[in-house]
Amino acid sequence: MAWRVPDHRGGRAFRTLTAIGACAAAIALASPNPASAHNTTFAELKARPHSAKPDARLRYGDQPAQVVDLWLPKGPGPHPVVIMIHGGCWIESVASLNLQDFVSEDLRAHGVAVWNIEYRRLGEAGGGYPGTFEDAANAVDLLGADAAKYHLSLDHVVAVGHSAGGHLALWAASRRNLATSSPLWSAHPQRIDTVVAIGELGDLHDDPPVVAGGCGGDTVAKLVGSPTTAHPNVYADTSPDLMEPSPAREILIHGAVDDIAPPKAGEDYRASALKHGGNPELVVIPGANHFDLVTPETDAWGKIRAVIFEALHRKPS
Repeated sequence: MAWRVPDHRGGRAFRTLTAIGACAAAIALASPNPASAHNTTFAELKARPHSAKPDARLRYGDQPAQVVDLWLPKGPGPHPVVIMIHGGCWIESVASLNLQDFVSEDLRAHGVAVWNIEYRRLGEAGGGYPGTFEDAANAVDLLGADAAKYHLSLDHVVAVGHSAGGHLALWAASRRNLATSSPLWSAHPQRIDTVVAIGELGDLHDDPPVVAGGCGGDTVAKLVGSPTTAHPNVYADTSPDLMEPSPAREILIHGAVDDIAPPKAGEDYRASALKHGGNPELVVIPGANHFDLVTPETDAWGKIRAVIFEALHRKPS
């Protein structure tokens, strides 16, 4: 596939990328195409039968939501691994980790292990700050502890997050930049080499209209909590653009007709990240909406899978 990206070296206004990842600095803009004849709805995605099951369910705490589903390819390994983080507006009643079963099954079928995490969300005990963030951190860190047991390779760890999960994936990769005074700081967070943030809602402080449009006006306020004397800036350790520069490569992927997390969400995140020393890439897929991006049969997911394989340093199987 080819994407057009701004060329600031002079001459032509754009140059063409013929390989994913050929540019690690510029915004990648797809050429405008008409929308797909049919775009996947949330109801359609949730109604899909869960015909395949994960290979194991692991616990990282004693609360019901503190679990990880492991999707393990056949063979002895070591298997490349993707950390998968679902979206759903950080709200318990909207979605759970099984929303990512379908792309997890697809990646497993292509030889990639998937570490699909659950976490406490708004509407359940412990959801919001700091519990949601602590859970994401602990679920990710469990990977390092259990990788050898399940023959998982940690050579190139990729975190894939969709929507609110894109925010948590970006956040998890940048945890080592947290101030030691933050309750969310940890000494040795699991390394994440690449984040593929799909339809992400990552800029919590500068882009509330976008997040509110997809999730409701007070969702971010509930997620980050109220300022206190000890925690005066509620975004400093919750909004990943303020935690830049990330030690991970960041790839933001948006659908051109996404009305939940439109390309503007990625543009705003990238603009804020640049101000703080980061350098995310932005890809816009023509014709795709929010849920096409995580529906295995779509052209959009095929492109995203190719991005994931490139980040894993693997050839498509």
